[in-house]
Amino acid sequence: MSFGEALDIIGRAAGRRIVYRGTAGEFVAAQTAAGLPHESATAAARAFTALAGLGDAEPNDVVRRVTGREPKPFETYATEAAARGAWNV
Repeated sequence: MSFGEALDIIGRAAGRRIVYRGTAGEFVAAQTAAGLPHESATAAARAFTALAGLGDAEPNDVVRRVTGREPKPFETYATEAAARGAWNV
């Protein structure tokens, strides 16, 4: 799932339009402006780019093993988080 797809789901759950317009360069600029060292921001951008390049993975049992509960679809998570007020401004 891309950042854009995730924000579309969050926007629907929160009842508003959210659009992802970021690039790796903009991410690095925002992170360094917030005080993160340039090297760390660049490394994080490279990691995100590498993960995105992998594409969607087949579901597995990692969530169950780590948390002790069944995984849930991102849409369900977003709806539950919105109901708790996670994205209220």
